[in-house]
Amino acid sequence: MSGQSDVGEAESTGKPWEFGSKAPHVQAGVIAAGPAMNFILAFCIFFIFVLADGVSVPPTTEVGTVEKGSVAWIAGVQAGDRIVSVGDREVSDWTGVVEALSGMKGTVFSIQVLRGDCVLDLEVDGREEALESFGIAPFIPARIGSVMKDGPAARIGLLAGDRIISVNGEPVGWMKMTEIIRAHPGQPVTLEWKRGTQVHKAQIVPEVKTGFDLENKKVEYGRIGVGLQMAQKRVGPFAALWLAAKQTVLVTAGIVDIMRGLISGGISPKLLGGPVMIAQMAGEQARLGIESLFTLMALLSVNLGLLNILPIPALDGGHLLFIAAEGITRRKLSLKQKMVLQRIGMALILLLMVYVTQNDILRLLQLR
Repeated sequence: MSGQSDVGEAESTGKPWEFGSKAPHVQAGVIAAGPAMNFILAFCIFFIFVLADGVSVPPTTEVGTVEKGSVAWIAGVQAGDRIVSVGDREVSDWTGVVEALSGMKGTVFSIQVLRGDCVLDLEVDGREEALESFGIAPFIPARIGSVMKDGPAARIGLLAGDRIISVNGEPVGWMKMTEIIRAHPGQPVTLEWKRGTQVHKAQIVPEVKTGFDLENKKVEYGRIGVGLQMAQKRVGPFAALWLAAKQTVLVTAGIVDIMRGLISGGISPKLLGGPVMIAQMAGEQARLGIESLFTLMALLSVNLGLLNILPIPALDGGHLLFIAAEGITRRKLSLKQKMVLQRIGMALILLLMVYVTQNDILRLLQLR
Protein backbone atom coordinates (compact mmCIF):
# COMPACT_ATOMS: atom_id res chain seq x y z
CA MET A 1 0.00 0.00 0.00
CA SER A 2 1.30 3.43 -0.87
CA GLY A 3 2.80 5.09 2.15
CA GLN A 4 2.96 1.91 4.22
CA SER A 5 6.22 0.17 5.10
CA ASP A 6 5.99 -3.15 6.89
CA VAL A 7 9.62 -3.20 7.92
CA GLY A 8 10.14 0.50 8.11
CA GLU A 9 12.56 1.33 5.33
CA ALA A 10 11.52 4.97 5.49
CA GLU A 11 9.81 7.28 7.94
CA SER A 12 6.45 8.76 7.02
CA THR A 13 6.83 12.23 5.51
CA GLY A 14 3.41 13.31 6.75
CA LYS A 15 1.77 13.55 3.34
CA PRO A 16 -2.03 13.03 3.60
CA TRP A 17 -2.09 10.09 1.18
CA GLU A 18 0.44 8.07 3.22
CA PHE A 19 -0.76 5.20 5.38
CA GLY A 20 1.07 6.61 8.42
CA SER A 21 -0.85 9.86 8.11
CA LYS A 22 -4.24 8.18 8.43
CA ALA A 23 -6.17 8.14 11.71
CA PRO A 24 -5.39 5.15 13.98
CA HIS A 25 -8.85 3.64 13.52
CA VAL A 26 -8.44 3.79 9.73
CA GLN A 27 -5.03 2.11 9.95
CA ALA A 28 -6.45 -0.57 12.25
CA GLY A 29 -9.35 -1.18 9.86
CA VAL A 30 -7.04 -1.64 6.88
CA ILE A 31 -4.75 -4.01 8.79
CA ALA A 32 -7.66 -6.04 10.21
CA ALA A 33 -9.10 -6.50 6.71
CA GLY A 34 -6.48 -9.15 5.93
CA PRO A 35 -7.39 -11.59 8.73
CA ALA A 36 -11.06 -10.76 8.21
CA MET A 37 -10.83 -12.06 4.65
CA ASN A 38 -9.67 -15.43 5.99
CA PHE A 39 -12.88 -15.73 8.02
CA ILE A 40 -14.98 -14.48 5.10
CA LEU A 41 -13.45 -17.12 2.81
CA ALA A 42 -14.33 -19.87 5.31
CA PHE A 43 -17.85 -18.47 5.65
CA CYS A 44 -18.31 -18.42 1.86
CA ILE A 45 -17.15 -22.04 1.52
CA PHE A 46 -19.57 -23.19 4.22
CA PHE A 47 -22.40 -21.12 2.69
CA ILE A 48 -21.93 -22.54 -0.81
CA PHE A 49 -21.99 -26.16 0.33
CA VAL A 50 -24.89 -25.67 2.76
CA LEU A 51 -26.93 -23.96 0.04
CA ALA A 52 -26.02 -26.59 -2.57
CA ASP A 53 -26.32 -29.74 -0.45
CA GLY A 54 -28.47 -28.76 2.51
CA VAL A 55 -27.73 -29.89 6.05
CA SER A 56 -27.39 -33.41 7.38
CA VAL A 57 -30.39 -34.48 9.42
CA PRO A 58 -30.57 -37.91 11.06
CA PRO A 59 -34.04 -39.09 9.91
CA THR A 60 -34.81 -40.58 13.30
CA THR A 61 -35.58 -39.74 16.89
CA GLU A 62 -33.88 -42.90 18.15
CA VAL A 63 -31.27 -42.33 20.85
CA GLY A 64 -27.92 -43.87 19.97
CA THR A 65 -25.86 -42.99 23.04
CA VAL A 66 -26.53 -41.49 26.48
CA GLU A 67 -23.69 -39.78 28.34
CA LYS A 68 -23.31 -41.11 31.87
CA GLY A 69 -24.17 -38.50 34.50
CA SER A 70 -25.89 -36.20 31.99
CA VAL A 71 -29.38 -34.68 32.31
CA ALA A 72 -30.76 -37.40 30.01
CA TRP A 73 -29.04 -40.18 31.97
CA ILE A 74 -30.46 -38.88 35.27
CA ALA A 75 -33.93 -38.70 33.71
CA GLY A 76 -33.70 -42.36 32.69
CA VAL A 77 -33.28 -42.05 28.92
CA GLN A 78 -31.68 -45.17 27.41
CA ALA A 79 -29.98 -46.00 24.14
CA GLY A 80 -32.61 -47.40 21.78
CA ASP A 81 -35.40 -45.15 23.08
CA ARG A 82 -37.36 -43.30 20.41
CA ILE A 83 -38.28 -39.77 21.50
CA VAL A 84 -41.94 -39.13 20.70
CA SER A 85 -42.37 -35.67 22.21
CA VAL A 86 -40.58 -33.03 24.25
CA GLY A 87 -42.95 -31.13 26.50
CA ASP A 88 -46.06 -30.57 24.39
CA ARG A 89 -44.17 -30.71 21.09
CA GLU A 90 -44.19 -33.86 18.99
CA VAL A 91 -40.94 -34.59 17.12
CA SER A 92 -40.30 -36.58 13.95
CA ASP A 93 -36.56 -36.15 13.35
CA TRP A 94 -33.43 -35.27 15.30
CA THR A 95 -33.52 -31.62 14.30
CA GLY A 96 -36.93 -31.42 15.93
CA VAL A 97 -35.51 -33.05 19.07
CA VAL A 98 -32.65 -30.53 19.30
CA GLU A 99 -34.93 -27.53 18.67
CA ALA A 100 -37.48 -28.73 21.22
CA LEU A 101 -34.82 -29.32 23.88
CA SER A 102 -33.28 -25.89 23.26
CA GLY A 103 -36.68 -24.32 23.92
CA MET A 104 -36.97 -26.07 27.30
CA LYS A 105 -33.70 -24.80 28.76
CA GLY A 106 -33.98 -23.80 32.41
CA THR A 107 -37.28 -25.61 33.02
CA VAL A 108 -38.60 -28.89 34.37
CA PHE A 109 -40.40 -30.75 31.59
CA SER A 110 -41.34 -34.23 30.44
CA ILE A 111 -40.26 -36.20 27.42
CA GLN A 112 -42.20 -39.11 26.03
CA VAL A 113 -40.18 -42.06 24.72
CA LEU A 114 -41.07 -45.32 23.04
CA ARG A 115 -39.13 -48.19 24.59
CA GLY A 116 -39.99 -51.48 22.95
CA ASP A 117 -43.80 -51.53 22.92
CA CYS A 118 -44.14 -49.22 25.92
CA VAL A 119 -44.56 -45.44 25.92
CA LEU A 120 -42.90 -43.83 28.95
CA ASP A 121 -43.11 -40.30 30.36
CA LEU A 122 -39.80 -39.17 31.85
CA GLU A 123 -39.34 -36.01 33.91
CA VAL A 124 -36.32 -33.91 32.98
CA ASP A 125 -34.79 -31.20 35.17
CA GLY A 126 -33.11 -28.77 32.81
CA ARG A 127 -32.63 -26.00 35.35
CA GLU A 128 -29.08 -26.84 36.40
CA GLU A 129 -27.25 -27.03 33.08
CA ALA A 130 -27.69 -25.95 29.48
CA LEU A 131 -29.61 -28.37 27.30
CA GLU A 132 -26.96 -28.07 24.59
CA SER A 133 -25.21 -30.67 26.76
CA PHE A 134 -28.35 -32.75 27.34
CA GLY A 135 -26.19 -35.84 26.90
CA ILE A 136 -27.75 -37.75 24.02
CA ALA A 137 -26.74 -38.44 20.43
CA PRO A 138 -28.87 -39.94 17.66
CA PHE A 139 -28.65 -43.47 16.37
CA ILE A 140 -27.15 -43.13 12.89
CA PRO A 141 -27.54 -46.15 10.58
CA ALA A 142 -24.27 -47.26 9.00
CA ARG A 143 -25.41 -46.38 5.48
CA ILE A 144 -22.54 -45.94 3.05
CA GLY A 145 -22.35 -42.62 1.21
CA SER A 146 -18.96 -43.05 -0.48
CA VAL A 147 -16.42 -45.81 -1.00
CA MET A 148 -12.73 -44.98 -1.33
CA LYS A 149 -11.25 -46.33 -4.54
CA ASP A 150 -8.96 -49.35 -4.00
CA GLY A 151 -9.73 -49.41 -0.27
CA PRO A 152 -10.69 -52.54 1.71
CA ALA A 153 -14.42 -51.79 1.35
CA ALA A 154 -14.14 -51.46 -2.42
CA ARG A 155 -12.26 -54.74 -2.64
CA ILE A 156 -15.07 -56.73 -1.01
CA GLY A 157 -17.72 -55.06 -3.17
CA LEU A 158 -19.32 -52.52 -0.83
CA LEU A 159 -21.22 -49.83 -2.74
CA ALA A 160 -22.67 -46.43 -1.92
CA GLY A 161 -26.19 -46.96 -0.59
CA ASP A 162 -25.37 -50.23 1.20
CA ARG A 163 -26.18 -50.37 4.92
CA ILE A 164 -23.86 -52.24 7.28
CA ILE A 165 -26.03 -54.03 9.82
CA SER A 166 -23.48 -55.99 11.86
CA VAL A 167 -19.76 -56.39 12.54
CA ASN A 168 -18.60 -59.76 13.90
CA GLY A 169 -22.25 -60.61 14.49
CA GLU A 170 -22.91 -57.51 16.63
CA PRO A 171 -25.69 -55.17 15.38
CA VAL A 172 -24.20 -51.74 14.73
CA GLY A 173 -24.95 -48.18 13.81
CA TRP A 174 -22.34 -45.87 12.31
CA MET A 175 -20.62 -44.98 15.59
CA LYS A 176 -20.35 -48.56 16.83
CA MET A 177 -19.20 -49.80 13.43
CA THR A 178 -16.46 -47.14 13.33
CA GLU A 179 -15.37 -47.99 16.88
CA ILE A 180 -14.96 -51.69 16.07
CA ILE A 181 -13.16 -51.09 12.76
CA ARG A 182 -10.70 -48.65 14.37
CA ALA A 183 -9.95 -51.21 17.09
CA HIS A 184 -8.97 -53.91 14.55
CA PRO A 185 -6.14 -52.57 12.35
CA GLY A 186 -4.89 -55.37 10.11
CA GLN A 187 -7.20 -57.89 11.79
CA PRO A 188 -10.03 -59.59 9.87
CA VAL A 189 -13.60 -58.75 10.86
CA THR A 190 -16.87 -59.99 9.40
CA LEU A 191 -19.24 -57.45 7.89
CA GLU A 192 -22.89 -58.02 7.12
CA TRP A 193 -24.72 -55.49 4.99
CA LYS A 194 -28.00 -54.96 3.17
CA ARG A 195 -28.39 -53.89 -0.44
CA GLY A 196 -32.05 -53.44 -1.14
CA THR A 197 -33.67 -56.61 0.21
CA GLN A 198 -30.55 -58.75 -0.14
CA VAL A 199 -28.16 -59.43 2.74
CA HIS A 200 -24.45 -59.86 1.99
CA LYS A 201 -21.67 -61.09 4.23
CA ALA A 202 -17.89 -60.99 3.82
CA GLN A 203 -14.66 -60.82 5.76
CA ILE A 204 -12.67 -57.62 5.55
CA VAL A 205 -9.23 -56.62 6.84
CA PRO A 206 -9.11 -52.93 7.88
CA GLU A 207 -6.01 -51.23 6.55
CA VAL A 208 -3.54 -50.11 9.19
CA LYS A 209 -3.35 -46.34 9.60
CA THR A 210 -0.93 -44.60 11.91
CA GLY A 211 -1.59 -41.43 13.85
CA PHE A 212 -0.72 -39.72 17.11
CA ASP A 213 -2.70 -39.27 20.31
CA LEU A 214 -2.85 -36.10 22.43
CA GLU A 215 0.45 -37.03 24.06
CA ASN A 216 2.03 -37.40 20.60
CA LYS A 217 2.38 -41.14 21.05
CA LYS A 218 2.20 -43.24 17.91
CA VAL A 219 -1.08 -45.16 17.63
CA GLU A 220 -2.46 -47.53 15.01
CA TYR A 221 -6.09 -47.75 13.97
CA GLY A 222 -8.12 -49.52 11.33
CA ARG A 223 -9.90 -48.02 8.33
CA ILE A 224 -11.95 -49.62 5.55
CA GLY A 225 -12.45 -46.54 3.37
CA VAL A 226 -16.13 -45.62 3.57
CA GLY A 227 -17.99 -42.38 4.19
CA LEU A 228 -21.33 -41.89 5.90
CA GLN A 229 -24.52 -41.16 3.97
CA MET A 230 -26.85 -38.80 5.81
CA ALA A 231 -30.27 -37.53 4.86
CA GLN A 232 -29.94 -33.98 3.59
CA LYS A 233 -32.46 -31.25 4.33
CA ARG A 234 -32.49 -28.41 1.80
CA VAL A 235 -32.46 -24.90 3.22
CA GLY A 236 -33.06 -21.47 1.77
CA PRO A 237 -30.42 -18.76 1.34
CA PHE A 238 -31.21 -16.97 4.61
CA ALA A 239 -31.02 -20.18 6.62
CA ALA A 240 -27.80 -21.05 4.77
CA LEU A 241 -26.31 -17.69 5.78
CA TRP A 242 -27.10 -18.37 9.43
CA LEU A 243 -25.81 -21.95 9.33
CA ALA A 244 -22.59 -20.90 7.56
CA ALA A 245 -21.99 -18.17 10.15
CA LYS A 246 -22.65 -20.66 12.95
CA GLN A 247 -20.23 -23.17 11.43
CA THR A 248 -17.54 -20.49 11.08
CA VAL A 249 -17.97 -19.53 14.75
CA LEU A 250 -17.80 -23.18 15.86
CA VAL A 251 -14.61 -23.79 13.86
CA THR A 252 -13.05 -20.61 15.26
CA ALA A 253 -13.97 -21.61 18.82
CA GLY A 254 -12.49 -25.06 18.28
CA ILE A 255 -9.17 -23.66 17.07
CA VAL A 256 -9.09 -21.18 19.97
CA ASP A 257 -9.59 -24.11 22.37
CA ILE A 258 -6.61 -25.88 20.76
CA MET A 259 -4.48 -22.74 21.15
CA ARG A 260 -5.53 -22.51 24.78
CA GLY A 261 -4.57 -26.15 25.27
CA LEU A 262 -1.15 -25.53 23.74
CA ILE A 263 -0.55 -22.58 26.07
CA SER A 264 -1.77 -24.40 29.19
CA GLY A 265 0.15 -27.57 28.35
CA GLY A 266 -2.97 -29.68 27.92
CA ILE A 267 -2.02 -30.36 24.30
CA SER A 268 1.52 -31.29 23.29
CA PRO A 269 3.18 -28.82 20.86
CA LYS A 270 4.65 -31.88 19.15
CA LEU A 271 1.22 -32.34 17.56
CA LEU A 272 1.70 -29.13 15.55
CA GLY A 273 2.31 -29.72 11.87
CA GLY A 274 3.63 -27.73 8.95
CA PRO A 275 3.55 -27.90 5.15
CA VAL A 276 4.09 -31.67 5.00
CA MET A 277 1.16 -32.38 7.31
CA ILE A 278 -1.05 -29.97 5.37
CA ALA A 279 -0.13 -31.69 2.10
CA GLN A 280 -0.92 -35.11 3.60
CA MET A 281 -4.27 -33.90 4.92
CA ALA A 282 -5.13 -32.31 1.57
CA GLY A 283 -4.39 -35.58 -0.20
CA GLU A 284 -6.57 -37.55 2.21
CA GLN A 285 -9.46 -35.10 1.88
CA ALA A 286 -9.16 -34.97 -1.90
CA ARG A 287 -9.66 -38.74 -2.00
CA LEU A 288 -12.90 -38.30 -0.03
CA GLY A 289 -14.29 -35.69 -2.42
CA ILE A 290 -14.35 -32.03 -3.36
CA GLU A 291 -16.51 -31.01 -0.37
CA SER A 292 -14.06 -32.55 2.11
CA LEU A 293 -11.16 -30.77 0.39
CA PHE A 294 -12.88 -27.38 0.51
CA THR A 295 -13.89 -27.93 4.13
CA LEU A 296 -10.21 -28.43 4.94
CA MET A 297 -9.49 -25.20 3.05
CA ALA A 298 -12.02 -23.39 5.24
CA LEU A 299 -10.43 -24.78 8.41
CA LEU A 300 -6.96 -23.73 7.28
CA SER A 301 -8.25 -20.27 6.37
CA VAL A 302 -9.72 -19.73 9.84
CA ASN A 303 -6.51 -21.05 11.37
CA LEU A 304 -4.45 -18.60 9.31
CA GLY A 305 -6.75 -15.73 10.25
CA LEU A 306 -6.39 -16.47 13.96
CA LEU A 307 -2.61 -16.82 13.73
CA ASN A 308 -2.37 -13.56 11.83
CA ILE A 309 -4.10 -11.56 14.57
CA LEU A 310 -1.80 -12.82 17.33
CA PRO A 311 0.02 -9.82 18.87
CA ILE A 312 3.39 -10.78 17.40
CA PRO A 313 5.42 -8.13 15.55
CA ALA A 314 5.62 -8.88 11.80
CA LEU A 315 2.03 -10.21 11.86
CA ASP A 316 -1.09 -8.08 11.41
CA GLY A 317 -1.79 -8.56 15.11
CA GLY A 318 1.60 -7.01 15.84
CA HIS A 319 0.75 -3.94 13.76
CA LEU A 320 -2.54 -3.61 15.65
CA LEU A 321 -0.56 -3.85 18.90
CA PHE A 322 1.68 -0.99 17.75
CA ILE A 323 -1.37 1.17 16.95
CA ALA A 324 -2.95 0.37 20.33
CA ALA A 325 0.28 1.12 22.20
CA GLU A 326 0.69 4.44 20.41
CA GLY A 327 -2.93 5.33 21.18
CA ILE A 328 -2.53 4.55 24.88
CA THR A 329 0.85 6.25 25.38
CA ARG A 330 0.11 9.13 22.98
CA ARG A 331 3.60 8.57 21.58
CA LYS A 332 4.62 7.10 18.26
CA LEU A 333 7.16 4.32 18.24
CA SER A 334 10.35 5.30 16.48
CA LEU A 335 11.39 3.66 13.24
CA LYS A 336 14.29 1.96 15.05
CA GLN A 337 11.99 0.55 17.77
CA LYS A 338 9.59 -0.83 15.19
CA MET A 339 12.38 -2.45 13.20
CA VAL A 340 13.81 -4.16 16.29
CA LEU A 341 10.40 -5.48 17.29
CA GLN A 342 9.68 -6.61 13.72
CA ARG A 343 12.94 -8.55 13.61
CA ILE A 344 12.15 -10.23 16.93
CA GLY A 345 8.71 -11.16 15.61
CA MET A 346 10.17 -12.50 12.38
CA ALA A 347 12.68 -14.58 14.35
CA LEU A 348 9.85 -16.09 16.41
CA ILE A 349 7.92 -16.96 13.24
CA LEU A 350 10.99 -18.56 11.65
CA LEU A 351 11.60 -20.59 14.82
CA LEU A 352 7.99 -21.78 14.72
CA MET A 353 8.35 -22.77 11.06
CA VAL A 354 11.53 -24.71 11.83
CA TYR A 355 9.82 -26.42 14.79
CA VAL A 356 6.71 -27.56 12.88
CA THR A 357 8.84 -28.72 9.95
CA GLN A 358 10.94 -30.73 12.38
CA ASN A 359 7.71 -32.25 13.75
CA ASP A 360 6.71 -33.17 10.19
CA ILE A 361 10.04 -34.87 9.52
CA LEU A 362 10.04 -36.79 12.82
CA ARG A 363 6.44 -37.84 12.22
CA LEU A 364 7.33 -39.15 8.77
CA LEU A 365 10.27 -41.10 10.20
CA GLN A 366 8.03 -42.66 12.87
CA LEU A 367 5.41 -43.62 10.29
CA ARG A 368 7.92 -45.69 8.34
